[in-house]
Amino acid sequence: MIKLYGSAISNYYCMAKVFMLEKGFDFEEIHIAPTYSEPYLELSPIGKIPCIEVDDGYLSETTAILSFLESVVPEVPMME
Repeated sequence: MIKLYGSAISNYYCMAKVFMLEKGFDFEEIHIAPTYSEPYLELSPIGKIPCIEVDDGYLSETTAILSFLESVVPEVPMME
């Protein structure tokens, strides 16, 4: 299961969340504010939200997250 870290205060977090909902992903939301302190920097090295956790590790930066999610479920295209 994918874990989505962040807070609805971020438009980028909301983009990732809606993208995941539209693609039909089963995911867990972990509410966290952007921070430059440990342990969050282990998940997102520059402290930004959103960040996702998948089996292979963590992704931060919305463009990377959306591109990854698009590649996992290409049958429901949302990006060109």
